Amino acid sequence: MSGLLLIALAMANVPVYRLVGRRLFGSWGQFVNAVKVWGSAESLANPWSATAEESTADTRLGIFLACSAGAVLVEFLLLSRLGFGAGF
Repeated sequence: MSGLLLIALAMANVPVYRLVGRRLFGSWGQFVNAVKVWGSAESLANPWSATAEESTADTRLGIFLACSAGAVLVEFLLLSRLGFGAGF
């Protein structure tokens, strides 16, 4: 049942995602643009021809995803060690 704990932690960390996202991207539009650049066929086909703006968007999005996943995993590991994962 640890999946439920992971889902609960992911939902509880929404304020953290917003804070990190605001610091990295500044606005919702820049975040959406970074996702578009990261998922574009051109970027996936030839990642070495990226412009400076695309490279910055890739880096920021990678940092955002790493921080978001890292926060959930660290909390999950701490709660599991304390025995809180057994109740879920």
